[in-house]
Amino acid sequence: GKPADAYVFRTVSIAGEGAAAFEHGESEEAAVRHEAEEGAEAHAVSHEEEHLAHRAHELAGRISLILAFGGIALAFIVYLFGFIDPAKVAAALKPLYTFLSNKWYFDEMYYYGVVKTSIALSRFLAWFDLHVIDGLVNLVAQVGAWLSFVTGRFDNYIIDGAVNGVAQSTIGSGGILRRLQTGKIYHYIGVLAGGVLLIFVFKVF
Repeated sequence: GKPADAYVFRTVSIAGEGAAAFEHGESEEAAVRHEAEEGAEAHAVSHEEEHLAHRAHELAGRISLILAFGGIALAFIVYLFGFIDPAKVAAALKPLYTFLSNKWYFDEMYYYGVVKTSIALSRFLAWFDLHVIDGLVNLVAQVGAWLSFVTGRFDNYIIDGAVNGVAQSTIGSGGILRRLQTGKIYHYIGVLAGGVLLIFVFKVF
C-alpha cells in the first residue's frame, strides 16, 4: 500500500545519499592525496636543484684550490729548486708566454676599445656641434633678422603708408567740403546756377 511504498522510496533515497556522500568523501580524499603528492614532488625537485647548485659551487671551489696549489708547486719547482728552465719554457711556448706576459692584452683592448673610441666620439661630437648645431643656430638668427627687416619695411611703407594716405585723403576731402559749406547764400546760388547750366547744356547737345 502507500505506507510501504513511501518506506521503500525513503530507504532508496537514504541509500543514494549515503553513496553520494561516500563518493564525495573519496573524491575529497583523492584530491588531498593528489595535492600532497604534487607538493612532495615539487619539494623534491627544489631540493635536487639546490643540491646541484651546491655541488657546482663546491666543484668550482675545489678546482680553484687545485689550480692555486698547482701554481705554488710549479713556482717552487721552477724558481726555487731550478728543475725547469723558465727561459726554455718561454721559448717553447712563445705565443702563450707573450699572451700571458701581456696580461691577456686587456690594457690594449681597453685602450683601443674604450679610450680611443671615447676620444673619436668626443671629436665627432665637437665637430658636429661646431659645424651643424652652431650653423643651424646662426642660420635661424639670420633668417629671423631678415624677416624682422622685411616686416619692418612692410609696416613702415605699406601699412603706415596706407593709413597715412587714408588720413590725408580724409583731411583733403574734408577741406574741400568745408570750403563748399561756407554759409553764404550767394555761394549756394552760384553752385545751383552752375548745376542748372550744366543740365541745360547736356539737354541741348
